[in-house]
Amino acid sequence: RGIGIGNPSIDDANKTKGILHAYDIVCSNNVILPGPDSGIEIAWAKNVKIYNNTIWRKDPEGRGIRPIMQLESVEAVNNLVRGSIEAQKGFAERSNYIGRMEGYFRDTGVADLHLTIDAEKAIAQGTPLDEVKEDAAGRPRGAPPCLGAFEFIPEKKIPAKSP
Repeated sequence: RGIGIGNPSIDDANKTKGILHAYDIVCSNNVILPGPDSGIEIAWAKNVKIYNNTIWRKDPEGRGIRPIMQLESVEAVNNLVRGSIEAQKGFAERSNYIGRMEGYFRDTGVADLHLTIDAEKAIAQGTPLDEVKEDAAGRPRGAPPCLGAFEFIPEKKIPAKSP
């Protein structure tokens, strides 16, 4: 897992008591390159906000965001996910983009997941969120914000010198 919120592997005594592991959490502006399991996994959690994360899986069919069990008021908004977002009771998702995202990032080979001009379904496509005023680099979010961990910043072109 890239990020684990709660633990699905609990003993039967805790299951019958319904003890929560995590509550009142904002998980935002993360760049996640998960291994063989999910990018973000949530279990036994309440009031969790998963906002503006970028998840890049080598396998575009793998688990991006995986809500598992015993969830209440968990939501995912403005995430870029190369992988899937699974459904679960107590989990809602909106304003996310799920897809292959070819050409969306500067260089996935070195984990540079800053957006490029080709990230058309991510640039200025998000929902403004009070909890996420800046991106992962500390830059202000746009109005509307970009999806994922980073706002799109056009690269400056340096004019060629005349001979």
